[in-house]
Amino acid sequence: MIKISRHWLPIVVVSFFALSAGDLTARADSVPDSNFESKLQKYDPKAVSAALRYVRNFNMNANFRAMAPALRQQTIAELKGANPAISDSDAGEFADDFIKRALLDNSETLEHLTALMLLEAFDPDEVEAMDDFYASPMGSRILAKTPTYMAKLPYLAEFFQKTIVPEALRQTQAALKARGKDIKI
Repeated sequence: MIKISRHWLPIVVVSFFALSAGDLTARADSVPDSNFESKLQKYDPKAVSAALRYVRNFNMNANFRAMAPALRQQTIAELKGANPAISDSDAGEFADDFIKRALLDNSETLEHLTALMLLEAFDPDEVEAMDDFYASPMGSRILAKTPTYMAKLPYLAEFFQKTIVPEALRQTQAALKARGKDIKI
């Protein structure tokens, strides 16, 4: 059985959506399904057009493809850590298949979710302003650099988990112990 730590992927995906859609306040009823078009009907038509343009401009599938090599490396490292005997070939095959299934095969669904999140989280004029900005030359340059930025997020997550969290836990535990509260972690 192949084991893999699932800690880094949610951070990458959440960070991706935070970058692409801002506030992650979409309710469960905003999750896309076969009723995507009907869900759009409850929003301002101009905002819907802007959200859909924004999502198309962001081009998630291309961004996921650009991020794939870094995600592949991180997945292989996680696999090898959990499965020291796994071959390079098997780890690579698993990573490639996982990335394809998780991100590339689901890019349209993730685009729909992003559009709905935009409409849920922002006022219509804000959605239109975001679309206008990202359609501008400066916005296009920022979007073009997003895969490079996103590729670095697994390393940020790893640093956070291995350095910041343990030190914060140690300091918190010591502070509470100084107040007479011995908390075991």
